[in-house]
Amino acid sequence: MEVNMTRKGLMLLIAVVFATLGGGSLAWSEDADQATLIKALPGAKLTLLQGIAQVAKGTEVPIEAKYEMADGKLMLSIYTSAKGFDTAAEDNSFNEYIGEVTTTSWTPKKEVFAD
Repeated sequence: MEVNMTRKGLMLLIAVVFATLGGGSLAWSEDADQATLIKALPGAKLTLLQGIAQVAKGTEVPIEAKYEMADGKLMLSIYTSAKGFDTAAEDNSFNEYIGEVTTTSWTPKKEVFAD
């Protein structure tokens, strides 16, 4: 009986170690991604505010803006509510404008999220 408990305890210990190591490498990966993003930011030719001003038209209201790395390129993503805040989410659609921000002019692609 004691040998059985020892095996179970050892298996539990191994599982905890693997779970801890797996989570640690994920956190390290996220830190490395953040460091890459921070190093790339000085190359941005457009500020968040300038990007927001570019996509905010008519009733379309920006709800989120962020810089991110995609395929080794610095990108600006801006998300908007197409009909503004006065329209219920189920009657609204949401857009993402995303494009490389290290070029002289930001020409984002638009993706519409509608359900």
